[in-house]
Amino acid sequence: MKYRDIPGTGAKASAVGYGLWGISGQWEGGADDAEAVRAIHAAIDSGIDFFDTAPVYGRGHAEEVLGKAIKGRRDRVIVASKCGLVWDRIDGPVLRDLSRASILGEIDRSLARLGTDHLDLWQVHWPTSDMVLEETMAALDSVRRAGKVRWLGVSNFTAADTRRAKELGGIVSWQGIYNALERNPSCYHDNDLVYRTERDLVPLAAEIGIGILPYSPLMQGLLAGAFGSGKLFGPDDVRHLNPHLSGSGSGPYYQAAAAFIAFAAELGRPPAELAINWLLKHPVVLSVIAGPRTAAEAVANALAAEWELGEADAAELERRLSPWASHMDA
Repeated sequence: MKYRDIPGTGAKASAVGYGLWGISGQWEGGADDAEAVRAIHAAIDSGIDFFDTAPVYGRGHAEEVLGKAIKGRRDRVIVASKCGLVWDRIDGPVLRDLSRASILGEIDRSLARLGTDHLDLWQVHWPTSDMVLEETMAALDSVRRAGKVRWLGVSNFTAADTRRAKELGGIVSWQGIYNALERNPSCYHDNDLVYRTERDLVPLAAEIGIGILPYSPLMQGLLAGAFGSGKLFGPDDVRHLNPHLSGSGSGPYYQAAAAFIAFAAELGRPPAELAINWLLKHPVVLSVIAGPRTAAEAVANALAAEWELGEADAAELERRLSPWASHMDA
């Protein structure tokens, strides 16, 4: 496993991370907690130490599973979670709330579910339309000064708000959707995105000295070859809301994915490894947040950091994907 600097901290994180959204039960097949624990243990044994979760993943479920899995292993992992998405009851709507009172309550609930006295990285999950960034960052900083979190980050922020958050709170990271086929997407499921990753955030991260944490690096399984054109997602699988995977506009993405998978085969590499490795070519990428659901997938993801995509092969991949370039920004 390769490890990368967490900017401004003196610490390092595994280049391949582990995203816990996939074990939250919002995908086809639901949740298998026992297998999730085995997958987390396999990831740790493979050198993965960066684990990214959030309260809203299964309404606390993913944090609880991670907490059980890292019991006795806490000193071997970096735990990242988020704040700002809350709910009043388990079957109620999820609301965006970045008020000071909500933030101060969230941290204690997350720590309890995770069974730890501190988080390593705490991130604002989504901005709100009425967000007063100075107040939000002040609340986050008070939690940091209390010793409950070590570092701060933001997720799904615009470039302008990310820059301001860096000035106000010394953030170390920005998290957003980024993969070989979704480079500047305008939506994620039914959420409109206010940022463009490759165009705006990648250069900004290099300028202000923060790391990029790409989520959905495998495009929810498409770039791993887990499914192909014609896949029908059930109503309980959140991917049915993704217009790049479901609906009349998804065709070009399946075509581009087929070209991507064919190129991986020519390289003699699994497509998931190529997808992760493509992201690791970017120096500002801190840790690629892949979401394995099984121990075998966790071990396979870790192998992506054991080789490097050469410049000639990277250029050829771009040539192969060029017919769908316009869709990469859609």
